[in-house]
Parts: sequence; C-alpha cells; structure tokens
Amino acid sequence: MSVADYERSLTVAAPVSRVWRAFTDPEDLRAWHGTAIQFEAREAGRVLFRDAGYPEVSGRVRRVVPERLLHWDVDGEDIAIVEEFAPAGTGTTVTVRQQGPTLLPAHERQAYTLGWDESLADMALLVEHGVRYSRHMSPRCQFGAEVESGVAGLTVVSVTSGSGAAQAGLRPGDVLVRLGGAPLFSRSDLALLTREHPPGSRLEVAFVRSGRMLTGIATLHPRA
Repeated sequence: MSVADYERSLTVAAPVSRVWRAFTDPEDLRAWHGTAIQFEAREAGRVLFRDAGYPEVSGRVRRVVPERLLHWDVDGEDIAIVEEFAPAGTGTTVTVRQQGPTLLPAHERQAYTLGWDESLADMALLVEHGVRYSRHMSPRCQFGAEVESGVAGLTVVSVTSGSGAAQAGLRPGDVLVRLGGAPLFSRSDLALLTREHPPGSRLEVAFVRSGRMLTGIATLHPRA
C-alpha cells in the first residue's frame, strides 16, 4: 500500500491537450520541471532529468492513458509520480501525487511540497501565459542545513559538514530566525536567500538555542 508524500489538485486555464504536452514534451518540461533529457510518454518509456546542483533523476513510465494519466517510477527509490488530467470547463484540473511505501520524515515532505508547488506555478505560467521561465530551478548557492517548518519557524534537522551553516555554528534543534538582514519564518524565505545571494556571500545568521539568541557567520557555497 502506498502513501502520498505530496498530493495537490489545481485547475489551470488551458485545454487538456496543452497541459498534457507540458507534462510529456521535454522542451516544455525544461520550462518548469527541470532539464528533461528524455521523457518517453509510453509504457516502459525512459525518463531522465539532469540539472546542475541537483541529483540526476531517472525512471521508467509504468502506465499511460493519453491526456488522462501518467504514472512513472523513480529508479533506485520507492517513489512513484502519478499525474491525472481532467477537463474543467475550458480548462484542466491536474492532480499530482508523489507516493511511496512509507511516509517520509516531515522535513523531507516539506521540501518536496515547496518544490512541487513552485514547479507547478511555473507550469501554469507556461500553459496559461505562454511564458517559459523556471523560477523554481534558480538557486545560486546552498546554505547547508536541512530544516523543518514549525510554529516558531525553521528548526535545524541536520547540518552538512563544511557548509556555511556549519561555519555559523548551527546544530540540530536550533531555530533559525535571521539570515543576513532578512527574518526567516518559512522554507520559502530560506529558498529566496539562496537565490538572491551569490556563492561566497558572508551573511550573519541569528538562531535560538536553549533559550538564548546566538549569532554566527555563514559563507554561502555554490551548489555542488
């Protein structure tokens, strides 16, 4: 039995045929879903996405019902992507599910949610306005901390050795409150800063640990 780590339905002002093309044509996929090297919309068809700074994603198409259903699996991982399409007046309702055998940790689900939501906004920009502009795939650098969104903001889950976050002295359990001059409340705030600042930028980090406000300096690294 599979559980959904991400599920969303949205309606866009474009016919099913146009939206289907956005999900199956490599050129269209590059505009919103990363660099699609290959996407064969047929059963057992090959899927390959490759983007600078991100792990390569490859897979195989499991099931296709033209202009109704796409189901493909990620190689080497128990992850399936299921995309459904239905007419909605003159537009299209798209439902996207990312599912696996067990529920991922909260911080991983949150990361996938932000990624999918931003990518689907770029897809809507393409099919509704005819503009190819990938806002999601635009980070310039990395901070080096996995975080989980909570009521108080962003709690550090893990820190990458040698990263800017490690340089600033962050540890799991710390709550991030500011990076540079910008307050941090959400993953979107942190993502914006990795897009706004170039690699090599030195930013003051403010965080809470054991009831105390602490600060450190992080040098942002380029995406690997």
